[in-house]
Amino acid sequence: MNRFWNWLKTAIENRPISFVIVGGVLSYIVGFTVFVSWVLSGGFPKSTWPQNAWPGITMGSFIIVIFHWFVARYERRSLVAQVLALIPAIFLFISVTIGAGMLGVKYQSCIVDSDTGEIRACQESWQFVWDRD
Repeated sequence: MNRFWNWLKTAIENRPISFVIVGGVLSYIVGFTVFVSWVLSGGFPKSTWPQNAWPGITMGSFIIVIFHWFVARYERRSLVAQVLALIPAIFLFISVTIGAGMLGVKYQSCIVDSDTGEIRACQESWQFVWDRD
């Protein structure tokens, strides 16, 4: 493992722009693939989607964060490489922030006849984080 880290540090020092482009594309592809494959594999029951999606979200995000940490930690020579690594990180941060603000719960409310027990009318809607009860 030590030889791998030494090779990785040498690669980033000798070819920083190539490392950021290739490593960034690969880390984002692998990270998103881990997340999407977790979600689509049925590795969790559909009824408990938010609770059991966290391992996939965590692993996919961890891969991307490790790439950005590595560039921030070991890339000191090339300003262009640092900016190239920063652009997708800013885009991802904005996307996650907007997505987190759109969190909501889909709910269904029904009117039930008290005499017959028959459902008369149902409404489906979303309640978002910013909605007040």
